[in-house]
Amino acid sequence: PVILSLTPANSSFDVSVPMTVSCVLATGPEHAALNTSTCFLTMDGVLQSGVVFTSSGFTFQPSGALTMDGPHTMRVFVRNVFNLSTLSISNFTRDTTPPVITPSNFLNGGSVTPGNPLIWSITDASTSVTDAVVRFDGGAFVSLTSQGGNLYAYAGLSYGPHTYEVRATDVLGHTRLHPGSFIV
Repeated sequence: PVILSLTPANSSFDVSVPMTVSCVLATGPEHAALNTSTCFLTMDGVLQSGVVFTSSGFTFQPSGALTMDGPHTMRVFVRNVFNLSTLSISNFTRDTTPPVITPSNFLNGGSVTPGNPLIWSITDASTSVTDAVVRFDGGAFVSLTSQGGNLYAYAGLSYGPHTYEVRATDVLGHTRLHPGSFIV
């Protein structure tokens, strides 16, 4: 048997809701019929029941922990009636959510020491953050400075009360806006 494609493909990102995995098999007179009792799908090492293999492949909707954001491994094993088999593996990353933004060195609504930068932790469960910007008091968005890892900073605010909005976007375009306030 020949596995033509797996979805999600190897090294890809999956954003489908609900999550759907599929396999396309080569068909035609030159391909022997499957021995469907010896075909299987595993997701993250767990054998999936309820998968119906046909001569052209399958489509299946996993549930529970298998649909959570993060890295996943799908293995498809098929065997034909002549006992010839094929194994195909797809390692993919599921990402359906925007980054999480959290003030790191100050409390929302609290006081900030003059001269100290404001630092936010910006994380994404599955991919990387590609854009992190902030605006103060309704002004224009400006880039935050990466502090390495998942920390981003801004320095140079005047004394007094301020409002802010931090906007972060991950590699797949998921965006989150996090508003808050503080006093310098």
